[in-house]
Amino acid sequence: MNMFWTGVLLAMVASAFAPGWVKGIIFVVALMLSGVLVRLQAHAPHHLHAVMSPWLIAVAGVGFGIFAWHYARVRGLAQLGTAELRTRWTNVRRVSRWGW
Repeated sequence: MNMFWTGVLLAMVASAFAPGWVKGIIFVVALMLSGVLVRLQAHAPHHLHAVMSPWLIAVAGVGFGIFAWHYARVRGLAQLGTAELRTRWTNVRRVSRWGW
């Protein structure tokens, strides 16, 4: 348990002085090493096996799909020009259930 808090303190120091992309990498590595998302199992010397929940993979896939759909819609409307983008995006926000 002391290693956990040592890692938290080191991550706080690193995030205070590091650029934004390093903070993201530290966050992902901390999640992986914490065992919350991925369990690492050692089967033999020099061999690690990562086990991930199928539900986590499904939620990540759906989240990425929704993001990609939103991004593609904005990029498609951006091809029309600024005024047309504003007009159509306003209509999309008016019609859409969640406003995006």
